[in-house]
Amino acid sequence: MNKVNLLLMRFVILAASAFIAVLLALLPSLFVQYALPFADQWYSGLSHERQETILWLLRVLIPSLGIFAVLTGLFQIISSVRRKKNNADNLTP
Repeated sequence: MNKVNLLLMRFVILAASAFIAVLLALLPSLFVQYALPFADQWYSGLSHERQETILWLLRVLIPSLGIFAVLTGLFQIISSVRRKKNNADNLTP
């Protein structure tokens, strides 16, 4: 990969991580203020089986978003350390 593609890929990964972090920080207040009244009416109208399915999905999706954000950050750190090591190895005679 050339340097432009590599920089673009790093920017996209960092932007996605930042977006997820901001989303997770703002989501509780926005959810309580705007979506909770509508979600409560909709959720109470569902059958018990549907409610259990939705709760299960939320228990899986929310932690997986957090894990994705953490793994993305770790991948960035590891790849930058490897890149610096490779550049340092190329500079030694």
